[in-house]
Amino acid sequence: MEKAELSGLDVLSSFLETLPEKLEKTPYDYNMYIEWMQLVRAVGDIDSLRISRQHMRARLAIPEDMLLEWVADEEAQPNALYDENVLRNVVDIFEKGLEERVSCSMWQRYIDFAKRVDSNKETLACNAAEAAFGGAEYLFSILRRAVEATGPHYLQSHAIWTQLKDYIEQEISRAGDDLQRSEMADLLQRLFLERLSQPNSGLEETFGMYSEFTTQYNGTDYEQQMVNANKIVSSTRVNCAYRDSLEGSLAKTDDSWDGYLRYIDKLVEDKKAGTNEVCMLYERALGLHCYLPDAWDKYILYMEGSAENIKAALDVASRAIRFCPWSGKLWAHVINFTFVQQGHRQASDVYTRAVSTHAVDYSMLELGLAATAWLAVMRLGHSNNPDTCAAALNAACNESIDKAYTLDLDTADPYLLLECCCASALIDCLNDVEGARRIWLRVCKSRKVCANAWLKFAEFERIHGTASSARSVYRQAAQRRLDAPELVFSAWLQFENSGGCLSTIYAAERTINLQRRLSQRRIERAICESRAEAPEIQKESLRLDEEIHAESTGIAKRRRSGSQYGVHSTGAVMEASASGEMASKLPYNQSKEKTMPSYSAAHYTGPSAYTKDTRTVFVKGIPLQYDIGNIAALFGGPGCVESTTLLTDRQGDFRGQAKVVLSSTDALIAALDKNGSKIGNNFITIHIFKPHHHTPKPSAAEVTVEVRGFSPETGNKQLGSIVRDVGPMIRVRRNQAGDTAFVVMGSHAAASKAADLFNGHVVDGCILSAKLAEDAAGLGRKKQTALANVNYTNFVPRATAASRPAKKMKIARDPQKPLQPVVATSSGQDIKKTNADFRQLYLGQEGKHSA
Repeated sequence: MEKAELSGLDVLSSFLETLPEKLEKTPYDYNMYIEWMQLVRAVGDIDSLRISRQHMRARLAIPEDMLLEWVADEEAQPNALYDENVLRNVVDIFEKGLEERVSCSMWQRYIDFAKRVDSNKETLACNAAEAAFGGAEYLFSILRRAVEATGPHYLQSHAIWTQLKDYIEQEISRAGDDLQRSEMADLLQRLFLERLSQPNSGLEETFGMYSEFTTQYNGTDYEQQMVNANKIVSSTRVNCAYRDSLEGSLAKTDDSWDGYLRYIDKLVEDKKAGTNEVCMLYERALGLHCYLPDAWDKYILYMEGSAENIKAALDVASRAIRFCPWSGKLWAHVINFTFVQQGHRQASDVYTRAVSTHAVDYSMLELGLAATAWLAVMRLGHSNNPDTCAAALNAACNESIDKAYTLDLDTADPYLLLECCCASALIDCLNDVEGARRIWLRVCKSRKVCANAWLKFAEFERIHGTASSARSVYRQAAQRRLDAPELVFSAWLQFENSGGCLSTIYAAERTINLQRRLSQRRIERAICESRAEAPEIQKESLRLDEEIHAESTGIAKRRRSGSQYGVHSTGAVMEASASGEMASKLPYNQSKEKTMPSYSAAHYTGPSAYTKDTRTVFVKGIPLQYDIGNIAALFGGPGCVESTTLLTDRQGDFRGQAKVVLSSTDALIAALDKNGSKIGNNFITIHIFKPHHHTPKPSAAEVTVEVRGFSPETGNKQLGSIVRDVGPMIRVRRNQAGDTAFVVMGSHAAASKAADLFNGHVVDGCILSAKLAEDAAGLGRKKQTALANVNYTNFVPRATAASRPAKKMKIARDPQKPLQPVVATSSGQDIKKTNADFRQLYLGQEGKHSA
């Protein structure tokens, strides 16, 4: 037993050594106080236990059961009824506990304690009681206060009111003269009439008691007294029947908060209760749900709207933060009400207390709610004194953003209230557009997948920037993997339709369609992973991804070289890509990595063996202070990493990117699982490294089929799927305009079959036309030379289908100009030709020609 006590003392002493630091840093840590009390109780030190409870009560509201346990510990002290200090401690516990809650059970416990003290008539005990309670009539005072506080309670107030009635009747019987007896009887009659007008579960019993009281003390005027009382009781009975039905509905919900909320809303809607009765319902609900911030918020808003002054709402809000100090919404109420009642300085002190004591800085959302209220107070102060408060408002905005973005982004506010408040304050009060832009840049850089942040940034640029900067923000947002991409797509198209031109609308639609296809492919990959599809299906999924990636790379390449649609580089605010990483004016050979799709490890767990290329990962976002050893340790150490290559800029400085060759399949899977993890302040991106392969020279057996007539929106995947089964297909190429494709087949027979399949095939509402590339004109210098050697006098072009409407040309024969082409047929019919067929021809005089 002695060893156990010694070990308990050692634990307590070690805890007490770190306690002052904990109390200073985290004074609202509920678990810390509980641990402190448990250690002290195990040792048996009642004085230290009392100190721990007093420290907790100074910051937090102690639960009712713990308060009653504290009272029991104090009453268990030797000679408690004779010790003035013990009695004073118990009275202090009850008084402060009842300031924080309206509890019928706690009032009853307080009354029982006062009756127990009052029953001891010894002189020493009476003196101690009068000193502790502050007077000789303490029992009557407690009963009057209890009835006043709990009177609106429909179910439990009757028991407390009956005790007050019994006490007054005893005083009437003990009264020494008729005057005193008459005064007490008049008091009791007033209490009866007030009680009969108040809905309660003991109304009929109270009415019977009043009848007995009137018979005994007002017998001469009994009939008139009962008639008046019956009028009061008649209207109260109606309300009691109404309340009984609501109480039954509440009981069916097991006294849940939703049940109380419906109860209160019904009373307010039907106007069947006064303010005191509605407040009592809130107090009843909070007695069971005191750690629910929404319940306190509803109560505060009700008090703010119905109270005669703001002080009642401030009192409720001050109680609320003692029960729920982690709620930024409740701190915001206290800040606002304090500013209205006491001024700017006291409101700032409240916010400082909330932040410095780590009450709300565990969550960006809760901190943002409190900081938003504080910034509103600062803005009001700036409007009153713009010269002296400008610097303070600017510092407050930056301090709030800095504080919020040191916290976990998973706790961020989806509505961005703090960010909008800071940006609005800088623009409206300080006219600092660049400061607001820096805030939105930081927000979008930190919250990369939040569509709402990008939309608000784009709206900011539309109002305070230029159309080009707003368009750049929309483009960056559309290329990211956002939580709600369709919102960004819709806003971008609306922006372009209202203020853009045809070229910008077309570019926006092209980017949006591509991103939708990429998103669809990601969904399909996820479905394949969940269903554990065969490796062949996974390979097909990867192949389709590569085609989409190749197309997106082509779009980026055309954008950097200058688009044919009139969309030029404008030095945008930021350059972004489909992978979701930030970049700024990178050359193409560096920034093309940004559009590479990231694959999960499930796509690389097939039966085939891994090569060194497939075990190489590309890592971005590495802190600049990392070296090869740190990067190797990130992936498991030398046993999991074969080699590491750091990528540097032109000056030889590390740029936060590296290629890592892993030693095994398991190491590769483990590395890919780290994609998106956070190192320091950076989020790293990891994906399979794809080396750039040069396009192989075509072999002698390869034959190219030229395909025309489709829309530039049609992808290579759609064209390739048409002829996939006719023979070996090597690759699909596109011209710069995107309206002509060259499908390279492995043999002449396969190319002929492919041309037949393409001719007349409908894709996206367009009819395709195809021919072997060796029959096409205008494809290169060799073909042009061969076409120049043709005898144009007898040249009859072959009619072909085209992607654009053909023109009807009528060419007359002129012997004086033998090199001029003449188009003729034996039937004399007009020939339909495309522009390509007449590209190298000299058109002669237009007219009819007969064979």
